[in-house]
Amino acid sequence: MDRVALLHGNLVDPLPEAVNLIVANPPYVSNSEFAVLNPEITEFEPIIALAGGKDGLQSIKELIAKSGGKLLSPGAFLLEIGHNQGQAVFEMAKKYFPESMVSIITDLNGLERVVKILVGC
Repeated sequence: MDRVALLHGNLVDPLPEAVNLIVANPPYVSNSEFAVLNPEITEFEPIIALAGGKDGLQSIKELIAKSGGKLLSPGAFLLEIGHNQGQAVFEMAKKYFPESMVSIITDLNGLERVVKILVGC
């Protein structure tokens, strides 16, 4: 088991050293969206896994800000986002990773769902 290590903590804080790949599905549902989510979601998922604050970007902002020193070059960062957060997260990524290649990946319905950050590629 020298290739996989499970660490407990907040965002990238528990990482003892920088890594080549970060994949994250942080809470990204805004407060207004959370208020109207289907019970099938809210009754079976903990609020902390869904609620991302007023605009849904609270955890995403913190994660991107903390990840700079935790991502090696070359490296990749894949971040799941809400369908209407692509431009805001793209701009955050460019701010904290100015030399990186940043792109937005859409799902099968054409909705923005993942921001990809490539460092040193």
